[in-house]
Amino acid sequence: MDPAYRKVKSCPSRLKNERDLYVPVRQFWQAQGYDVKAEVNYVDVLAVRDNHMVAIELKLNINFDLLLQASNRQQYMDYVYVAVPKRGRTLYTARWQKICALLKRLGIGLLLVGEDMLGELAVQLMFEAKAVDSVQRFNPRRRTKIFEEFSGREGDVNVGGSVGVPIMTVYRQKSFLVAKALAQGPQTLRQLRARNLLACETVLQKNAYGWFVRVGRGSYALSEKGREALGTWNEDLSHEE
Repeated sequence: MDPAYRKVKSCPSRLKNERDLYVPVRQFWQAQGYDVKAEVNYVDVLAVRDNHMVAIELKLNINFDLLLQASNRQQYMDYVYVAVPKRGRTLYTARWQKICALLKRLGIGLLLVGEDMLGELAVQLMFEAKAVDSVQRFNPRRRTKIFEEFSGREGDVNVGGSVGVPIMTVYRQKSFLVAKALAQGPQTLRQLRARNLLACETVLQKNAYGWFVRVGRGSYALSEKGREALGTWNEDLSHEE
């Protein structure tokens, strides 16, 4: 990791929730050559490069719950970081120094989000995470599940730190693609397969979101609920960076 990544000054007023931290954190890891996606199986930010998996948890403050969350990620990640806003004089208090000492002892890295010289949100690396050893990383099944979810997604539609909003998962993305096809009118399974929608049968039969209706033998159409969802997700996808 490049230790010379630019320093930042504090800007807590611009960082009102965890979502506000996501873009600069994503850009930081992309600059290190990582592929980055948000909200992967409850991990706020997941960065992957050369089979190395890095979990980054976004929070406005460092508290006990965050420490529990970050240490839990060490069961299946190679590195774990927390990212919080940079808050002026807080960095010079005795309490802050103790927090940093504890994070270092746990092997958890720290990122601060603030403003650069141009007033843009950027990340300052305070200290790196330690590589998680094989004794700590004892949940390979969880690791495999997260990696499959990460690899199966197209693009990065979610925003890290989101709470109470639908997350674009692999399954939802497959449902969305089928819904886009059916928006043109009712189609049969054969027609959908011809469009390389190979998972269409499972998606249509499960119909987890109620987006589809069966209108004949092997023929399906988009429900009203599906049309509403399609409009919502189309808008979100158009904002993908």
